[in-house]
Amino acid sequence: MNAVLRRLRQGPGALKAELSRLRGGRFRRVLVVIDQLEEVVTLAGERERSQFLDALRDCVEQDSGVRVGATQGTWCPATSRTHR
Repeated sequence: MNAVLRRLRQGPGALKAELSRLRGGRFRRVLVVIDQLEEVVTLAGERERSQFLDALRDCVEQDSGVRVGATQGTWCPATSRTHR
C-alpha cells in the first residue's frame, strides 16, 4: 500500500497511470470507490482537495472505462456510544 501511495503522490497524472497499471490491459472498466468523500471538504486543505478532484476528473474525462462512486459518512452524536 505504501508503494501505491508513493506513486499516487508523484504528480497530476499519477492516478490515471496507477489505474492503467492496476488494470494491466485485462479490464476495460474500473470503478474507483471513495469512502467518506466529505472528508475531502472537511479535512483536506484547499491544495490537496483541488489536486485530488482534478485527478479524478481527468481520469473520468480521459478514459470512458473509469467510473467513480462515493459514499458519505454520517455521524449522529445522539446515537454515538462515546457521547452518552
